[in-house]
Amino acid sequence: MSVLLKIEGVFYSAKEFAFFKKNKDQKDILKDISFVLQRNEVLGIVGESGSGKTTLAKIICGIIKPDKGSIVYNNTSTNKKKNSTQILFQNSNELINPLRKVGDLLNEAFNDKKKLEKICSLLNIPNEQFNKVGYQLSGGERQRIGLARILSAEPEILILDEPFSAQDHESQNNFLELFRKIKNELDITIICISHDINLISQFAHNLIVLFGGKIMEFGNITNITKQHRHPYTRFLIKAVNYELDEKIISDDVGALNDNISCPYFLRCGLRTEKCKKSIEIIKSDGLITYCNNPI
Repeated sequence: MSVLLKIEGVFYSAKEFAFFKKNKDQKDILKDISFVLQRNEVLGIVGESGSGKTTLAKIICGIIKPDKGSIVYNNTSTNKKKNSTQILFQNSNELINPLRKVGDLLNEAFNDKKKLEKICSLLNIPNEQFNKVGYQLSGGERQRIGLARILSAEPEILILDEPFSAQDHESQNNFLELFRKIKNELDITIICISHDINLISQFAHNLIVLFGGKIMEFGNITNITKQHRHPYTRFLIKAVNYELDEKIISDDVGALNDNISCPYFLRCGLRTEKCKKSIEIIKSDGLITYCNNPI
């Protein structure tokens, strides 16, 4: 495999403007993100809500620009092919117009009937759905129609933002098989965002573990699930039996001063004073771990 995408030192802060304030408030979302994406791989990105997963996806797609850092696509930062990266967002209600016919939406996206037939066959979209209106579809059906429209652009990188959320076990397995087929038949590179490290480990080759806008651990999926060293990775693996959302996130990340190096500091049982000042980078056994006190 060859390097398709290289991210180096990416920072991003959300800007909040107050009407009566002269200065804008900034909240750090991503801090010094660096990694490489290989062509034809499936890269998983896991972490709690608010960890920066979707913001990173938007930066990769070019929806928003980083405040600092570089994004090198296909060995050049200036020759990015139009539509080369597409994202399937989480909320299926916003994927397609609820008042338009499915047939109109798909025919509008595809200018080649044979290509449309191929994608509909791949995604298991039956012909009878063409006469339905958007609001008549189930969440899973909307997701497939939205995905078909995205694939009409023939992207090299497909980003899936929480594609398994709010689905039962059978539906999750069906979509896992679907995404495997898409990767194999369309020769596409996939980034899959999820909060469920157990589910994504069935699909991804490599994994990024995010917390508080920083990478905690990065490497081969098997090595991370079986030989992980970061306390937060261990927490995610133990938490697979319940959904990680805002309800279980403490306010510790927001309470941290930006000068503290590790965003997991207040929650970590292994923390030391050194973790406030600097973090060691440990490279071993196919893993990169950002931690002073690995398990």
